[in-house]
Amino acid sequence: MTTIIHKRGDTLELTFQLKVDGVAQNITGYSFSSQLRDSTDALLVTDNFDGNLTYTLINALEGQFSFTASPTETSEWDTRTYDCDLQITEPDSDVSSSETFKIKVIKDVTRA
Repeated sequence: MTTIIHKRGDTLELTFQLKVDGVAQNITGYSFSSQLRDSTDALLVTDNFDGNLTYTLINALEGQFSFTASPTETSEWDTRTYDCDLQITEPDSDVSSSETFKIKVIKDVTRA
């Protein structure tokens, strides 16, 4: 299982490409969502973050997209490890999820 290290208060940007058998997929009409949950399965929610990473389509034909959280959104995240995955909804309403990965939030040493 992959673990991504992220410093609290920094921009989180995760970029992905959907591939099947090594071939990039056209994701026109797809929808994507992603949440962070702690070890008790509680959704990570703060005053500045509703638990959902922000989805952005980069290139539908090449299957490229990203999920982000701003410095303001990550500034109140507890320093711990969270579970995360991507939920993919295809145009025909089929739903699948990626493998679960971890986001380990650590303290930021240099702060404004």
